[in-house]
Amino acid sequence: MQITPEHAWMNLKRKFPERISFNFPDAKYISIAKKNAELIAKNMGFKEEHVYDIGLIVDEAFVNAVEHGARKYSSGVTVDFLVYEDKLEIIVEDNGCGFDIDATKVPDDLICLHSTRGRGLGLMKLLTDEFEIITAVGAGTRVQMIKYIDSRADCSINDNFLI
Repeated sequence: MQITPEHAWMNLKRKFPERISFNFPDAKYISIAKKNAELIAKNMGFKEEHVYDIGLIVDEAFVNAVEHGARKYSSGVTVDFLVYEDKLEIIVEDNGCGFDIDATKVPDDLICLHSTRGRGLGLMKLLTDEFEIITAVGAGTRVQMIKYIDSRADCSINDNFLI
């Protein structure tokens, strides 16, 4: 009789993606969203600097959703984590007022880090491998971000932020 180690048996039964979802009623839960993002990334095997980056992008996306959407117009912020074998997909969504995406410039360099406002979308774009915003005025906003465990965009904020 052959005994299969518990962790090997668990991996055989896993179905991807695994979805972990939260609906937060307001901004006071931001630390819970960030800590869960970091725990999920760490358990998936991300490098420590990417665990930090994933926490940061969830923090930025959550703040944007509350500040520009959920605070005035909706019932909260939804944060979904889709766990795959090789990547983590993060979706942060509000059903607030939305915005005109064509009128918004998303920075694609690190210069945005030196400003105190308007850097969230740029950070999210720089620290993820895939980044998409789906929004329209009056329809809420959905930010989808993907980070691969072996990141193709190996651009950690820890490595690139120079003062």
